[in-house]
Amino acid sequence: DRFGWSRRRAATSAGVLIAALGVLPGLDTDLLGLMDALAGNVLLIAGGLGLAVAVGFVSREARGALGDALWARGWIATLRWLAPPLLVLALVYAVSGFWDALGDYLDSLGSG
Repeated sequence: DRFGWSRRRAATSAGVLIAALGVLPGLDTDLLGLMDALAGNVLLIAGGLGLAVAVGFVSREARGALGDALWARGWIATLRWLAPPLLVLALVYAVSGFWDALGDYLDSLGSG
């Protein structure tokens, strides 16, 4: 809507962009491994953290759907107070590992 594009043009443009970005890792397996590490380690944990915070603190509708049973209150407490700090620790570890892998990849580009 912001760009005034039709749905067809927007979908085609997005598809072409995604295909173009997908060519690079297809040609370089080290880059493919790096992107896999980013998606599989960092982004997956970040998504879990976002979901835990969203359901535990933000979404009253999701919490209301669980009811007021003991297990539901325990689940919400876990999403609020146990999962976020553990996921933050895992995310810090994953980001540091990805950062090291990125440095190794960039070094390999420089050394030919």
